[in-house]
Amino acid sequence: GDGDGDPNATTSGDGDGDPNTGDGDGDPSTGDGDGDPGNGDLDVDQDSVVIVGYFAQWGIYGRDYQVWDIPARVDVVQYAFWDVNADGTLRSPDAWADFDHHNCSDTLDPLCVNGSLPWTGPTLDYYGNFRALNMLQQDRGTKIVLSLGGWTLSSNFSEVAADPAKRAVLAAECASMLATYGFDGIDIDWEFPVEGGNSIPHLAADKQNFTLLMQDIRAAIGPDKILSAAVAPNPTYADNLEGAALSQIMDHVNIMAYDYSGSWNPFTGHNAPLNPVAGDGNFNVQATAQAWIGSGFPAAQVTLGIPWYGRTWANVDCGSMGDATSGLGCAVSGAGPGTWEPGVIDYQDVKDNYLNQPGWTFTWDAATETPTLYNAALGQFVTYDNAASVERKVAYAKTQGMLGLMVWELDADRSGDLLGVMQF
Repeated sequence: GDGDGDPNATTSGDGDGDPNTGDGDGDPSTGDGDGDPGNGDLDVDQDSVVIVGYFAQWGIYGRDYQVWDIPARVDVVQYAFWDVNADGTLRSPDAWADFDHHNCSDTLDPLCVNGSLPWTGPTLDYYGNFRALNMLQQDRGTKIVLSLGGWTLSSNFSEVAADPAKRAVLAAECASMLATYGFDGIDIDWEFPVEGGNSIPHLAADKQNFTLLMQDIRAAIGPDKILSAAVAPNPTYADNLEGAALSQIMDHVNIMAYDYSGSWNPFTGHNAPLNPVAGDGNFNVQATAQAWIGSGFPAAQVTLGIPWYGRTWANVDCGSMGDATSGLGCAVSGAGPGTWEPGVIDYQDVKDNYLNQPGWTFTWDAATETPTLYNAALGQFVTYDNAASVERKVAYAKTQGMLGLMVWELDADRSGDLLGVMQF
């Protein structure tokens, strides 16, 4: 299919509501097939693949990852996250990070002197990460998108989306944000409509209300701004959104093709297996991608999520189950050490502190095309992605005709190993 509601691509159009004309952007005479007639090609650096990367607001602290550290190959920076209040208004979890700190890049910001914006003289409208993001726009043409929600800030979406007045407030807030700060779009990270997520409220009508919310936001921000959403790794969740209808409203969806296993499981597994796992054939990257494309989102409006992190387990016991050599499928109890929190480990941490270290066994799982590390003496197991596994996911996305790739999150690959193989 092609996103127009008719599964027969040879007898119908291109997703714009007119089966005879156009390019899938809602306007039958203009555009580039990204769902938006005015925002142009999202492939800013013209390297044939759109790379969407999440920048974590909190990363400027302990991680010491600043806006100006973002690689130039990232076409769309999604700034994570702002909160949606119960009345539909928006809230920054950290206004100092967004607007107030004076740290800057001498290379990107003409007002920056020795890494600081001036504390005397004329006052700027705002400082902080938001000004730094504007500098990326001006210097590189990078698209900047404000992401709303995420795992910890999705509790009010269902209530707001169900109420026309609150939807209108949220839509107006989105439009105001883009006008005030010059950003290029809005990303909705509602985790998740209808079911799942971090113990958030749900309604059966979330499915229809999500579409209504996106309609209202699109109407408010206009056709020349990016509108996207992050969607779940669980393939069954594709039934919880109106994919065909949303493809007419949104530019693209970012598939969170990771978190298939973690410390919540009683046995070790893969964080992001490309191919089916023995005994669980529908819980893998390919199954998720096909579910979302099958729900009505054309592949050309899909980015495939690539995790720049892995997951860890402690107290691994292969005595009664699993592979005693690789540690895969063995019983566990609890999260292993992480880079910033237990159970979650950055790729860079794996590379610097685990690979080729005494006691750690590296295994390439040919079935899922992903690597693992196991230390029997410590009873610890690590699942992660390396350059080889990312290459295979990139090849899959290219074969499927996807728009590009999405990264969570940008600060976890300081060496550029993973980014370096993300090319179509």
